[in-house]
Amino acid sequence: MPMNPRLLRPLATRGLDADARTYIAAVEAADGETLEQGVKTAINDSVTGCKSDGIWDAIKASCILAGARTLDGALVPLKGDAPQPNNFVSDDYGRASGLKGDGISKYLDSNRPNNADPALSKHLAVFSIKHHTRDATRADAGSDGSSYGSSQLLATTNRRFFRIYFTAPTKSIGDTSTQAGFWGASRNNVDNTNGRYGGTDYILDISAQSPTSTSTKIFSRDTSYSDARIAFYSIGENIDLAALDTRVSALVTAIGGVLATVPSAPTITSSEQDHTLGQGNEIYLTWTEPFDGGLPILGYYIYVEDSRLPDQDFETDPYVLGPGILNAMVFHNAGADYLAGNEVRVSAYNAKGEGPQSEAIVPQ
Repeated sequence: MPMNPRLLRPLATRGLDADARTYIAAVEAADGETLEQGVKTAINDSVTGCKSDGIWDAIKASCILAGARTLDGALVPLKGDAPQPNNFVSDDYGRASGLKGDGISKYLDSNRPNNADPALSKHLAVFSIKHHTRDATRADAGSDGSSYGSSQLLATTNRRFFRIYFTAPTKSIGDTSTQAGFWGASRNNVDNTNGRYGGTDYILDISAQSPTSTSTKIFSRDTSYSDARIAFYSIGENIDLAALDTRVSALVTAIGGVLATVPSAPTITSSEQDHTLGQGNEIYLTWTEPFDGGLPILGYYIYVEDSRLPDQDFETDPYVLGPGILNAMVFHNAGADYLAGNEVRVSAYNAKGEGPQSEAIVPQ
């Protein structure tokens, strides 16, 4: 009696959606190693969720740029053709932190022409793990150039553009934040483009033009930028952006929950001690933001060790700072012996916990 082919599947893949199972198998083949069950579950839940929401068929080209064990695995397409990577190296990819590009030398060619989708049915979406250092115009995704008929998700120093087959003058929202997360645009009529960013929907009255034929890029080549990371992109026909946001955000969060670690150690870049306060010192510090471990940094601890008490526990009563702060002034009561050196260390923490402390320095 022949065996049921379903019984020949590994236990870890039984019960998975067929499309999710095919994608996972391709990623594991590229990685040369199996994925964690939690990562597989996150992928399967996202695929089945998109199908139940009725948005799966609108996705024509997509990659999950997180979760895979290697860069090769991350570039396996969820749908559509595989993207063409340009100048990426393995260190540009993090399993929980996504792929890092710079907009000039490091970008992905999606191999999907801007005009591959119907003229009045088009979407473009990404999930940004981390925005670039905001010193220049940056496009997360788009077709080359800014001529009539191109499509872009574009951030400048003071605006955020959602452009699908657009014509001048373009419209935008005045959002200058560096908030990470999902953002996208979708068009289903000639008169306006729908946009979504930060969990908010926008309708921008931008008339449509005939689409250009250039290929859509991820980390679109516009102006050089740095330190931008993307964990997902999707290109295709008109789509419910809120539904896609829900599914993609849950996917990236779930992968991060499985793979994320505590942050790495910050590096103290400058320190200075003010000895003019009589019975205490003001210590001024700056430090670099460390790798976040795949989850947002929630804050920092500053430890000051009194040089008169060399056996003091460094873990006792640190100063606590919120996220996004890379400098501080702390007051340390060193008593009359205020000219003695005080060792200082900084650590970062996220939802996984506190990371290692920086190398100790003695402010001068």
